[in-house]
Amino acid sequence: MPSPAAVASTVFARYPAALALPTVDPNALAVEAMLRFAEVRYTRADARLGDLSLKISPAASSSLPAASISSSSTADEKPEVCAGLMSCLKRLVDEGVVDPVPSTCAATAVCVEVLTVQCLFPAFLFTVHFDPAVYKAAVHKSVEPKVVSFWERIRGTYREQTLRANPFFHSGDAVVEVPRGKLSLVGLAKLKEVGEKVDSAFAALESLWKTTNSASAAAGDVFFLGTPRPTYVDALVYAAVSSFLHADWREAAASVKAQQRRLRDACPALLEYVERLRHHFFEADSSTYCLKPRDAAASADPNLAMANEAERQYRNGRLQTLWWTGLFATVYFLLVNADILLAVLEKVEEDGEDAASTDAAGGGAAEEQSASTPSMRSREPQEL
Repeated sequence: MPSPAAVASTVFARYPAALALPTVDPNALAVEAMLRFAEVRYTRADARLGDLSLKISPAASSSLPAASISSSSTADEKPEVCAGLMSCLKRLVDEGVVDPVPSTCAATAVCVEVLTVQCLFPAFLFTVHFDPAVYKAAVHKSVEPKVVSFWERIRGTYREQTLRANPFFHSGDAVVEVPRGKLSLVGLAKLKEVGEKVDSAFAALESLWKTTNSASAAAGDVFFLGTPRPTYVDALVYAAVSSFLHADWREAAASVKAQQRRLRDACPALLEYVERLRHHFFEADSSTYCLKPRDAAASADPNLAMANEAERQYRNGRLQTLWWTGLFATVYFLLVNADILLAVLEKVEEDGEDAASTDAAGGGAAEEQSASTPSMRSREPQEL
């Protein structure tokens, strides 16, 4: 167990928490899982996405089991900084607080690393930052103010920069622009495309876990590679599966909610394994970090979810479409019949001028007649 000095000496800089997760970044969640496996006490600090780091002071390093240097000789040393996912994991593995990967499981470890680091981690980050409803409800309110610079906040470019750095933004059917407001059919199709890759990766992890679990069931091993203690592979698997299955998707698109339900039903063994790890290592966070009630209206069929979303968008945009159609038709009618309308206006103006001149002439004659009448009366003899 680390000494009290290690409590404030190990600083874990990671992406802030949101969506009922300790961190929205699965890379950071993997490192945090390793810290829990090693029972290292640490303090959290907010950092931008991609600036994941672990700052270990000499006092904290000397408290780890594998350290042999006295604290007095390390008083003047600078703290050790590990940046990046694999660097942090390797640093904790080198301390001997977790098991190394057995040579017989090297191929399995490589497969898990590819499935998680290169597929599931970026897929989760893409979903969180691509869906406007999720980003506005979670990242924009609780994450962005902690990591975004002043100019990025003024210009509103942080989300676009994050998405363009994600490999899923350019893979498959590349996205032309970052969606604003509500997701269009193109955006829903992109989420479905990413979801299919996530389904394949989860199926592969489920198969690997069933194979390992069946081979080590007699020995009572509960970790992914059949080892008596967790390895960095367990941290990767836990971070990937927990991010998708424990995230609070209440504001997400219907297809994302349906995918979460589908993954839980399709990977029961993997879900049970991750739940066991969460209960054992993350029990202290159970008040905020737990499964949320699933939306009863969420459908397990992604095609039906897309159809419902398309129907909703049609109903919401029908009135606006009719209004713009009517406005365009009116403008088009005025432009096409401009010469006729001008002729009609000129005719009306000429008729108005003729009527005005006629009225003016009639008024002048009446005035002359009224002026001549008294003079004629003055010439008549007056009666006595």
